[in-house]
Amino acid sequence: MSGNATRKSKKAEIIKLLREGKTPSEIENKLGVTRSYVSKIKKELELGRFKSEGELEAAVFRRFEEGKSPVEVVMELQVPADKVQEIYDKYLELKDLPSVTIFELLDELEKRVGELERKLDRVGKIFLRFLREYYDEKAELKRQINETETTFRSRIKELSTVVVYLSVQHALNSDRNKYGPPAERVAFENAKRALKVFLLSDPREVDVITLRNNLVANKGYFMGLKNFKRVKLIDSLLNIINSQLAQ
Repeated sequence: MSGNATRKSKKAEIIKLLREGKTPSEIENKLGVTRSYVSKIKKELELGRFKSEGELEAAVFRRFEEGKSPVEVVMELQVPADKVQEIYDKYLELKDLPSVTIFELLDELEKRVGELERKLDRVGKIFLRFLREYYDEKAELKRQINETETTFRSRIKELSTVVVYLSVQHALNSDRNKYGPPAERVAFENAKRALKVFLLSDPREVDVITLRNNLVANKGYFMGLKNFKRVKLIDSLLNIINSQLAQ
């Protein structure tokens, strides 16, 4: 048997074993041929159903156009992966698309994630600075409001103290005989209103006691004059003060 006939016979046996599902390693051990030779015949066998290289590329291209991946094409057409990858590179070149590997994609993704993290970090720092400034301004505004409120209360207290002393003094000095009972009642009603405002302003206890002592002294004075109407009006003021002191 010639060498050519022997090769054909070996090739036929290899094809038969490949179709039976034998691996190149098993065929190598059984027939004593090199694994590269078995792989070559296997590739020829897989591509044998395509009449030309162009027909194979057309079949692969159609599947890429359908959105299938190279892996799916390999499994569907049972074409060697390196051949599909070669055709895939041509496909991308013709479509003017970048040919990238999964590692390149991962590198790009890692780069983008890093950029995003840096941007988020900057945004976070800006936001924290804004919060600090906001709360600092809020604290300062609260301090100013408290300070203004304290000043306002102090002014109200001072003013109400002056007003109540003047109102009470005016009521005590009102001339019943000269202006008549209505004027006296009006003076004491004004004194009552001034006294209530004074007590609401959270006055110092010493000021309240001083005012009470002044009224008590005037009460004694008018009792001596037997001006019991005036004494009664003074008692109405003392009752308001005593109620406050009793709390």
